[in-house]
Amino acid sequence: MKAILTFIAFLSLGYCESGYLSVVEMDAEQQNAANLKTRRLRKQIVRKEAIWPGKIRNSSQNLVEIAAPTEGVLYPSDHVRGQSIDKGMELALLDPAIVEEYHDIESELTEAIIMAKRESEEVDRLKSLSRDGSVSKKDIQDTLARQKVLNKKVEILEEHLDWLSAGGQLIQTAPIRIVSAKQGILEFVPQARQKWVLRGELLYSIRSPGAFEVAIDLYPSIYNHVGNIDRLSLNGLDLTSLRVESGTPPQLVANLQSKESGLVSGASVSVKALMREPKPLLCLNSQELIREGSDGLVFLDIGEGHFGLRKVVLGLETSECIEVSEGVESGDFIVSEGVWQLYLLARGTQGGDHSGHSH
Repeated sequence: MKAILTFIAFLSLGYCESGYLSVVEMDAEQQNAANLKTRRLRKQIVRKEAIWPGKIRNSSQNLVEIAAPTEGVLYPSDHVRGQSIDKGMELALLDPAIVEEYHDIESELTEAIIMAKRESEEVDRLKSLSRDGSVSKKDIQDTLARQKVLNKKVEILEEHLDWLSAGGQLIQTAPIRIVSAKQGILEFVPQARQKWVLRGELLYSIRSPGAFEVAIDLYPSIYNHVGNIDRLSLNGLDLTSLRVESGTPPQLVANLQSKESGLVSGASVSVKALMREPKPLLCLNSQELIREGSDGLVFLDIGEGHFGLRKVVLGLETSECIEVSEGVESGDFIVSEGVWQLYLLARGTQGGDHSGHSH
């Protein structure tokens, strides 16, 4: 019996000299009672999460633009940007019937403004000459009368143009119906309730349902990680077809399929980036690690029912990995469950009936 105790003491001394802070002994029955489990350490690829700012934008492949087929007055419906619409839905009415009348009045108005300005200048000139008696009051009064007539004409023509633009009584030709060319999301809509539009002017743009692009500015802090990207996601959906586009700064662009109608071009979003570390790491999880002040401690299974408490140096910490940079090696058996029962034994803080021995 004395020889056995001496041998155990020798083993304990050897363990401690090998870098163990303490060695705990447990037989199989005690290990089962403590629900003790171990696993073999292996290096693994680690993915680190980061949040990057991005912006929603549209690809020309996913966008259909509707332009004015002719010039005229546009009467848009009450559709708003970001609204979902069906193919064939009426978006606006375009009335080209008053085009000729509008242009005639517009030309007449321009001419009247020029003439009114000339008469105003003439009145000023005559008034300056009247001081020395070279111009009669009648000449000035006649010029003032012509100026008033022209000013009134300008006022009437401007009111008539406003009336035509705001939906005046139409001449015989029926308005043109502007309808949606496809099912999708409105990305651009006219801002004014009624407005004069030119032939070819953009009226509406429609995005394919669910089709977006997400652009991330590649500032140096992000650019350095591009080669290690394992996955990008937005609102739980993966971004696909990653590509870098030149610019200042360059941009990382990816495709996104989402049915969220609230997403529109120009919206700011937060993109979750999952990046691979350049090299495999030895990883612990929180259940396997004991933190004692600034130190990290783990238990290793060193055989024959003995478990050694060892200090380790920690590195990178993510949601899936606490890196161990020193203190253990690949192939070591680490205690993965029941760590705290061992720790209490090692520190001699357990009370009552001891379930193991500490050396």
